[in-house]
Amino acid sequence: MPKIAIVEDDHSTNDSHRKMLSLIEGADIYQAYTLAEAEKLIGGGGFDLLVIDIDLGGENHGRTAGLKLLADYGKQITTIIVSGMPEGHLRDTSLHLKAYDFIPKPVHAMDFENKIRHALAFSGSAAGKVTSRGASWPVGLTPDPDRPPHLLWNGKPVSLTLTELTIVHCLAMRPGELVPYAKLATAMKTGDTSRALASHVTGVRKKFVEVDEKFNRINSIPSKGYCWKADEQ
Repeated sequence: MPKIAIVEDDHSTNDSHRKMLSLIEGADIYQAYTLAEAEKLIGGGGFDLLVIDIDLGGENHGRTAGLKLLADYGKQITTIIVSGMPEGHLRDTSLHLKAYDFIPKPVHAMDFENKIRHALAFSGSAAGKVTSRGASWPVGLTPDPDRPPHLLWNGKPVSLTLTELTIVHCLAMRPGELVPYAKLATAMKTGDTSRALASHVTGVRKKFVEVDEKFNRINSIPSKGYCWKADEQ
């Protein structure tokens, strides 16, 4: 039974999130509306997922109270940031502070539910896979010990979203093998088309290039899928 905390100062939005999360079978959902309430709630322990807004209103930390919670708990608990603030750097800042994913407002119900379900499943299964199969990772790619199942490339963190992480995990677990479009779409649990998948892969490549301008390990197999290049001898 997943235990989820929603931290959102707007009561109607908080209730809307709760309604969407109630579709997850067996979910035990808790709500907090202020920084103080959230700290008391999360401090009680046992949470599998935190869904946090950045701006929590008239708190001591003002418009960035949610980032304080993320900094305090993001390494220990899977955390998704949901924010309508316009600052363009907030997504990257959130990922840097160990957010699992960033969802902009307005929230689309199907996308929200899919990402929540995927986060709960992925944080359990993929984190275990990282621990048990660490030796099988391709050269240069290693688990981030502070933030499983996130990854490091040549020792540097790559700021991948949950969807992008799923793509990399699928490809890197089978270096040198074709991973078909359909298999990637199933793993992402989004029903994305091959065109949307191509956009995600472009984003993955870009983020790896940001930490290594010579990165070229993901190959596209036209009309079939993608492949992580096998380690060069």
